[in-house]
Amino acid sequence: MENTTTQTAGITGIESLISLQIAVNIVERLRPISRLLRKYHEHECNYGELTTRQQKRYNKELERAKELANDLGFKLFLQGDPRGCALYIIDDTMNASNYSNGLAIV
Repeated sequence: MENTTTQTAGITGIESLISLQIAVNIVERLRPISRLLRKYHEHECNYGELTTRQQKRYNKELERAKELANDLGFKLFLQGDPRGCALYIIDDTMNASNYSNGLAIV
């Protein structure tokens, strides 16, 4: 009987590790998107509006980031101030007033 329990616990442990690896992989894929969006926020602050080409890429990357956050079961908060982090992963209880309690993607 002990072997069955150990085997079950081992499978659960492996599944947890796989889930963790998937989450880390998604967060790693969000990092360059966050840096790019922050760069565009800085451009908007210093030079005004984005070009049509920049705006298309901005929208595409933002949608991609939202899909990745959704894959984790969370929402994405976009913080447009170029002095800080652009993307945060937040849960359903968070909003614009407490987004910094989420996971900053830097």
